[in-house]
Amino acid sequence: MKTLFAHEILKMYFHRKKLTNSLYSLRSWARDIKISPGFASEMLSGKRPIPASRIAAIVTSLQMDFIAEELLKKAIVKAKLKKEGLPTSALEDTRREFDKLRHLEAYEPLEKKKFSILNPWYNVVILDLLSCTQFQDDLKWIANTVGISEFQAKWALDELLNQGFIKRDTKGLHKVSRRLRLALQESHPEIRTFHLHMIEKAKQHLQRQTTQADFKLREISGICLAANPENIPEAKIKLAEALHEVVEILTQGPCTQVYSLAVQLIPLLKQVESEKI
Repeated sequence: MKTLFAHEILKMYFHRKKLTNSLYSLRSWARDIKISPGFASEMLSGKRPIPASRIAAIVTSLQMDFIAEELLKKAIVKAKLKKEGLPTSALEDTRREFDKLRHLEAYEPLEKKKFSILNPWYNVVILDLLSCTQFQDDLKWIANTVGISEFQAKWALDELLNQGFIKRDTKGLHKVSRRLRLALQESHPEIRTFHLHMIEKAKQHLQRQTTQADFKLREISGICLAANPENIPEAKIKLAEALHEVVEILTQGPCTQVYSLAVQLIPLLKQVESEKI
């Protein structure tokens, strides 16, 4: 797999920005990052290097999450080193870092106005249920499988159809986009509520599914540790990379179950300000 260069990362996220805002143009982007449209065009084509002074503006304007920001910075540094004559062999140890972003290319950005799909929680579950080999386009079957009422199942399907997440044709119901991604730079109420529902589902599973067979079908583990909060940004990047690698493993072959994959990394102590002397 070839290395993803800095301008390719830019093009990927510029294209995603345009998907969520059809009026967003090259001129709009140039205005946002305070450069000329010509300079912006040459950055996208790889004809001009990306100035370090513009990275923060680029990240904000293209709504790049912390993974993309980190890889963009690495790509810029490596391009500079290569230009200065660093042997290609010296860059081999970093190729895996670029490849990880490739996993994200399969994901389409979800517009903020469609975040309502996360509430109620079973909308997303039904959306992924369509990818399971045993899926049946039958309200009673869907309701029983997800553990909701037929009314809730019908409401969810109507919502998914109306918002364009799924469509029905001669072959039945199927997803319009295989994978969606909510790559944000800030906390959002709909996302927080969805996570709360998934945490509650995990709690219920621990309380009610107590057999050895249940244990083999889940993984809930954790570590309690003293930590340096300054290292949180780097830890978040590693966790996100690991999550996407696990997704690639779990989605290989026929899918017959819908899983929630989550990581908890939360502070357990109250924040106490040091007393001023």
